[in-house]
Amino acid sequence: MHPFWETAIHELVDLLGPDRVVFGSDYPHPEGIAEPLSYIGELEGFSEEVIRKIMSENANALLGLDASL
Repeated sequence: MHPFWETAIHELVDLLGPDRVVFGSDYPHPEGIAEPLSYIGELEGFSEEVIRKIMSENANALLGLDASL
């Protein structure tokens, strides 16, 4: 699931687990944020492993991409 930027991300990760949440941005649509990487600030309190999963690894796995590229 890709949450909107204003979604309570900690509650969502507690509900779904960190392997089922992916970061994405629809900018310049109203649902997006102008500086997409600033979303990392919303992930404060999560481990580095969970942040990596949400910000890249989960999407790479979903799309079948090799993260080492």
